Amino acid sequence: MNNKEPYKLYRSIYEIIHPSISRKNISEYKIILKDDLSSVQVFYPSKEIELNEVLIYIHGKDIELSYYSSLAIKTKQVVIVIDYRKDKINTLSKTVNYIINELNSDKLNIKNISIMGDFDGASIILDKLSNFSLKKVLLSPTVTDLNSYNLSNVMVISNNEKQTNINNNIIVIRDSIYDFIHNIDVISNEKIYYLIINYLNGVDLNDSKEKN
Repeated sequence: MNNKEPYKLYRSIYEIIHPSISRKNISEYKIILKDDLSSVQVFYPSKEIELNEVLIYIHGKDIELSYYSSLAIKTKQVVIVIDYRKDKINTLSKTVNYIINELNSDKLNIKNISIMGDFDGASIILDKLSNFSLKKVLLSPTVTDLNSYNLSNVMVISNNEKQTNINNNIIVIRDSIYDFIHNIDVISNEKIYYLIINYLNGVDLNDSKEKN
């Protein structure tokens, strides 16, 4: 998930949403929820933001941690990044299910849970995690035919012009998704964040397209 192997820390989902140590310090750890689940890393929005919205992230590319930190701050959501192995997709699905069930427990005041992924991670969401009734943000999924998937509760942001006009949920842009997840082009990044934030906040996709 990143170049530097983080320290390990055992925490429950409740302890992630109600951290006992500083949010910044927690982000430096690989969190073990249970020994039979994939580990996660957690990134938080600004201190003044209430921790009641969660974005589960399935990465595809090797991404710097600064991207996840920016994503948490921009979207004002707790970002939980799952550090999975491609040969253990069943464990990934089990981990997502566990996180969702824990977040939906009565003791946590979670208003919204969404899931997001880039490239291969976005395709895994389509292939293996589509049964979860969450808002899904997919950045350039690597699947060849999006028409063969159920795209309800899905927003796709893609660089592939062949995918345009397939579905109202698909937004084709010229700005590089690769640059976005590597924080390379700040101007383009703001356009993509605009789309993501609007979708997570329930703004109609057609309205976002018109203003983008």
